[in-house]
Amino acid sequence: MGETNRAIEELEGAAKLAPDSPETIYALARAYTRAGRKQDADRARAEFDRLDKVRRGLREGHGADGEAPLKKPPPA
Repeated sequence: MGETNRAIEELEGAAKLAPDSPETIYALARAYTRAGRKQDADRARAEFDRLDKVRRGLREGHGADGEAPLKKPPPA
């Protein structure tokens, strides 16, 4: 809507409050791209990829490193 710089400011603030939010980082990467800030967009995309990989690994029962499966405790 023509307020890319304001959106970037808001998204950067949100990213400080929730640095582990892939959704926020993805939106920030898009805003940087629209503003022509290629290096910032590339950094944000790399961070999004990292966070998304961690989240997917946790959903699939892996540890935060995305490699070692979490062991479930034996049934009681």
